[in-house]
Order: sequence, then structure tokens, then C-alpha cells
Amino acid sequence: MKKRIFCLILIVAAIIAFQTRLAQTEEIQQPAYKGIASSELNEKLSKDASLFILDVRTEAEYNDEHIAGVKKLIPLDQIETRIGELENLKDKEIVVYCRSGRRSAAAAQTLSTKGFTKVYNLTGGIIDYKEKGYKTEKILKPAE
Repeated sequence: MKKRIFCLILIVAAIIAFQTRLAQTEEIQQPAYKGIASSELNEKLSKDASLFILDVRTEAEYNDEHIAGVKKLIPLDQIETRIGELENLKDKEIVVYCRSGRRSAAAAQTLSTKGFTKVYNLTGGIIDYKEKGYKTEKILKPAE
């Protein structure tokens, strides 16, 4: 009887320890930034044209087409080395975007871990933004 009670207590303790560890792991894996839908971004831009939008695509992608009102282009592979350019924005809203949302998610995570507190990743990237019919711009190449 004592062995059964001891085994039962041991099993319950193991389950509790496992659940606690699982909860801690889930907390660690939660991104520190938030997602923002294209419609939300468009609404924010209509109310506040000074909203800081960061494009983390390549310069060629940016020149081809970008969200109207982009404040800065820092390609993802340069985000760590150029983060100082954004230091004055640590407590300001920053919306990060790329083509589909993958690179911007990585950039948003980097910014969050470096102390930026109001970081948003554009869900679906510029692809979704354009599909919804929101304003984009192109850099026109001079005629040759």
C-alpha cells in the first residue's frame, strides 16, 4: 500500500514538473513583437503618416515596389550591424515588413531582443498589403 502511494505521488510530481517545464518553454518561444494585419497598418497610416515603417527586403526589391510612406530600408542581413540607426526609436511604434512576412519576423524578433518595445510585423508582407489594394510606390528608373 505504501509503495502504491509513493508511486502515485512520484507520478504526480513528474507530471507537474513536466507541465511546468513545458510552460516555461512556451514562454521562451513566444515572440516579443506583435503581428499587424494589412488593414490595421493602412488604418494607422491614414491616422498617422509619421508611423515608422521599416522595409527589410533588398534594395532591388524596395526599388521595384514598396509601401507608401516607408521611412527606412535596412535589409535583414544588415539589421544587426545597422541597428544603431534606429536607437532613437526604442519606445516608438515600428512596423517591419518584407515580401511575405518571414524576414520581417526575424527582424522584428531581433529588434525586440535589443530593447525595442513597440515592434509590429506585417502579417503576409507586401504581398498581402498589395492584394488588399493598399497604396504602394515604385522608384522610377530614368529613361536611357
